[in-house]
Amino acid sequence: SGYKFLNFFFKYLKLNKNKSIFCIDPNINYSKSNKKYLKKLGLKKIYNYVAPFYNTKNLIDKNLISKINKANPDFIMTNIGGGIQEVLGLYLKKNLKRKTTIICTGGAISFFTKDQAPINNFIDKIYLGWFVRLLFNPNIFWKRYFYALRLFPMVLLNKIDLK
Repeated sequence: SGYKFLNFFFKYLKLNKNKSIFCIDPNINYSKSNKKYLKKLGLKKIYNYVAPFYNTKNLIDKNLISKINKANPDFIMTNIGGGIQEVLGLYLKKNLKRKTTIICTGGAISFFTKDQAPINNFIDKIYLGWFVRLLFNPNIFWKRYFYALRLFPMVLLNKIDLK
């Protein structure tokens, strides 16, 4: 999962404090939390960018490309939702001047910054992460889960092989 990878990645960054990272964040509050957390790891070169609302069919962000090319980071971390971060990662790969490691982890950094529910390995192993998120932030997740319930009959009524 993204959480486990980031745990390893952050240990690497703690040992390699001279590395630079460019974070693409969903909003200014998360951006501040992410920068604070990365500074706590000892990183000095941290760049943050608050992503606009992207159209997945026609993603263009010349401002972002310009800022990344100027910063020339060792790593780019997309901290935005699934579905768009993959499209953004491909866009960056095709349009940046130099090859850079792009890490698409969605909101996984928020588990470390405490912006999202703290989900440990045990909770993850018994598949109760959704429940902890609901308890931690009911205003956001109650609505998401309610809308997701509409998909349940679709799954039941379609013959899906889960091998």
